[in-house]
Amino acid sequence: MRGIAAVFAFVLPWVGALASTPSPVVVINQTHVFHTPLGMDQVVGSLGVQGLGGLGFDLGPRFAVGGYLEYRDWRVRLSASGAASLSGGGVCYSGVVDWFGLPYEIRTTYRIRLGAGGGLSVCYPLAGGGAAMVQPSVEGAANLQFRVIPNVIADVTFTLGFPEGLGGAVGFALAY
Repeated sequence: MRGIAAVFAFVLPWVGALASTPSPVVVINQTHVFHTPLGMDQVVGSLGVQGLGGLGFDLGPRFAVGGYLEYRDWRVRLSASGAASLSGGGVCYSGVVDWFGLPYEIRTTYRIRLGAGGGLSVCYPLAGGGAAMVQPSVEGAANLQFRVIPNVIADVTFTLGFPEGLGGAVGFALAY
């Protein structure tokens, strides 16, 4: 009983101090998420998910799901993909930093961007016994973004690179 009384004696002054302190006010009117839609010429970046499909250099189909983060001229894409080829199938995890971005045209409702970058790809064969392969990844991308609803944009991307091959991605993102 003495231990419980000691805990209450220590906790009660803190509870009283917290109860008398006004609660903080969270301001969300500066976010633009719930208010005036941003024009595409005002978008600083976007955070979204995308699905990718394509054809690898080994003429095998590739399917990927992942996400991307875009901030001004930089774009980071992370994805997990499955591939089927003549030599078997595999699962790959890729990370690419698109450091070269050229906005071709910026309008109120859409923008076009050309870019290029590189990263790493780690692939595991589906057939047992194979070792994981770590490969450099290089890609070029043509990207179209357009506003679907206020501050939610659709993202359509066409890529060509190594080891991914030729691909196309469709996704949605929250613009900020």
